[in-house]
Amino acid sequence: MDATVSGKSVERELDQDRDGMLSSVIVAWTGMVLYFDPRIAALVPYAPSFFSAAAVWLFLACLNFFWLHAVYQLCAIIWSVRVRQYGTSVRTARETLAMERSPRVAILYATRNDFREECADSCLSLQYSNYHLFILDDGTLPEYRDRINRWAGRDPAKVSIVRRDNCVGFKAGNLNNALRQIHAEYPYFVVADADTILPLNFIAELLPRMEEDASLAFIQARQEQNEEQPEQFARDLGVGIGVHYRYNVTARAESGFLMFYGHGALMRTSTWRDVGGFPEIATEDLAYSALARAKGWRGSYADDVICYEDFPADYQRLRTRTDKWIRGTTEALFKHGPAFLRAHGVPWHEKVDLLINASSHYLSTAMLVFIVAIGAFLPASFDHFRYTGSFFLPPVPGSKPPLELLLQTRYHIFWSWDFFLAMMVTIVVPLIPAGIALRGHPVRFMRHVVASQFLFLATMLADARSVFAYMTTRRADFRNTNDAGTRTSRSWWPAAEFAAGLVFFALAFSSGNLWLFAPGIALVASPLIARNGWEYRSIRFASVTAAIIGFVILAFVSIQLTRPHAAVATLASVELRPAARGEIAP
Repeated sequence: MDATVSGKSVERELDQDRDGMLSSVIVAWTGMVLYFDPRIAALVPYAPSFFSAAAVWLFLACLNFFWLHAVYQLCAIIWSVRVRQYGTSVRTARETLAMERSPRVAILYATRNDFREECADSCLSLQYSNYHLFILDDGTLPEYRDRINRWAGRDPAKVSIVRRDNCVGFKAGNLNNALRQIHAEYPYFVVADADTILPLNFIAELLPRMEEDASLAFIQARQEQNEEQPEQFARDLGVGIGVHYRYNVTARAESGFLMFYGHGALMRTSTWRDVGGFPEIATEDLAYSALARAKGWRGSYADDVICYEDFPADYQRLRTRTDKWIRGTTEALFKHGPAFLRAHGVPWHEKVDLLINASSHYLSTAMLVFIVAIGAFLPASFDHFRYTGSFFLPPVPGSKPPLELLLQTRYHIFWSWDFFLAMMVTIVVPLIPAGIALRGHPVRFMRHVVASQFLFLATMLADARSVFAYMTTRRADFRNTNDAGTRTSRSWWPAAEFAAGLVFFALAFSSGNLWLFAPGIALVASPLIARNGWEYRSIRFASVTAAIIGFVILAFVSIQLTRPHAAVATLASVELRPAARGEIAP
């Protein structure tokens, strides 16, 4: 059979099965909830106080939240592999359509004290004749303004500088200011950030597709890390950029809600007018995508057109970006989410997909609540949570040799093998895409795993602060990750993180729960990373130590600090009761 015909049939099949991924997610997650939740919810009637019962429900809610995202990520990986293997064959093999006309395209290069000549060069070297580059300069530092003036002066016929008297509306205000002046002349525009490197064929490949489908609001190109970044921090973590597009965006483009990612996209100007411009909030990309979809427009994803961008060069810049994402996403959900969810023309699976992906920004906050619940509140109320050893004690006594453990499996009241394996899968699934991308590079993969997992724990408290800050102030600022003019930090916050790390150390020593050392080490090291950088040797040692603790647990090695843990066969055979004062679990 002809490959093109086969590819078209697969695309038609995917069009008819758009909700398949989210349906699978809901069915699998609901099954896990119904299977596991009653075991833990059985503790509630035995709670000695309202706060004890609340701790159980918090623990259960966090577990369900983690499982939802694990199931979603696993389904997204499966759908992405399927789409990349079959569904994209037409797009990647399709010849560029011949156009009878060459519409004018505006390249909007947004910058604020972070101008990059090599990135601007890529915007001026495209294989398309009818475009004009606009440098939207919101910068405040004279040296960057001078650099932009000198660079733009090399080709004044193709480059214009757009500046404004204030920076109202953040990046969205910058884009809107330029588009209000030029929208009548340019039916299409491209959004590029200061670190965006556009490929030569960006317009030539995407514009025919946009012309072919009048319902498209934008075409989002694939993003990959700029491999020339010199910082070790970026090299260890930057693979996550491409991994996200290959194993998340690919699936969402076919079976979920595809959003415009703020850069590296060809946009339709008439959509911008119809929506009323970019919402002038911190995450204008998510809000714009939701508003456009609610009005009947849709987006498309071009996996075969690749742009390059930088990963935050250091820990402080990463925290700045994460803070912006968390507060901005929360703001977008509160301000523009209701209109999107009420839109009759948006399928249910796209609404669910947006909510699941947006809620991923709260995973670290949920982990903080989860650790506090299982490390402090629950052991104080229930003897079945007062055990020594690892965080999730494998359901076997740690004093027996490995062979006997395999031959004589025994079960903890909750941590039965099925539950323990569910937690293992929840932890491992997010690492699968990076493992696929870095196959053949085991050392680089391990560096990525250590760095990503360590930093997830190190930023828990800061991420929780970002959520709390927006909920109390209803304010989200657009803080440019690479803005050379904003390098400030709160002097009291490093001390707060350090103190929180010491609290986790105290809980680990008092309870004998080894896993609590991992977040303790990460939080104590967090201020050191921000001050000394990722290359600092003690930081590397701390991150490796925290990761080793986690890997030891994942390898089922449960070290008992006092004596073997008593095991029970089933939930029905145990008399549940609150812990008496001073009582130690058997």
